[in-house]
Amino acid sequence: MTPEQRADVGDSVKMIRRWHETNSKTGVAIMETTDLAALKRYLGQWNAFMKIEVAPVLDDEEAAALLKGVLADHNR
Repeated sequence: MTPEQRADVGDSVKMIRRWHETNSKTGVAIMETTDLAALKRYLGQWNAFMKIEVAPVLDDEEAAALLKGVLADHNR
């Protein structure tokens, strides 16, 4: 990706990497943000060209903290 393409996502979204499968017109993009609205603004410009699915994920530490809280809530 060019620096311009990376900058196009905005200040609060970081484009990690993109991969394309041209025959099926699919691909994967890994992005990092704490601002879901900013990510959706960027992705919105592509809606006319492709179907976009977003799957927010957590790293190991974030997932462990979240699940610890969920388990604590269920064991009350």
